Amino acid sequence: MARFLSAEWLDQLSRPEAAGPGAPELVVEVVAAGAPEGDITYRVAFGGGRAWALPAGSTTPAQVRFTSDYATLAEIASGRLSAYDALSAGRARASGQAGLLVAHLASLANGDLLPAQVRATTTF
Repeated sequence: MARFLSAEWLDQLSRPEAAGPGAPELVVEVVAAGAPEGDITYRVAFGGGRAWALPAGSTTPAQVRFTSDYATLAEIASGRLSAYDALSAGRARASGQAGLLVAHLASLANGDLLPAQVRATTTF
């Protein structure tokens, strides 16, 4: 089990088996400010009603940047808080084509920003 946003967790997030079904409909760059290892950035792709991680170094451009503090992102990643609720409460902010983010999050359970297979092996 890897700790959320640790180097091991980021490696797990980027493994080929975490890849999605093809070309994404939306790519979100997630920025965690104030993580124990410093500010961390990773990318999540959405398409076909699901989310998957993009490998580190992916050249697929992000349409949206989702930024929040470490504690809020840990709540979202653990399933205790939806990304939509974090945005609504002012605990996170989205830039870029934010309307796309809201449209896709509404179609995913709890406005999820973490692939389910990664959450299952994450400690918080």
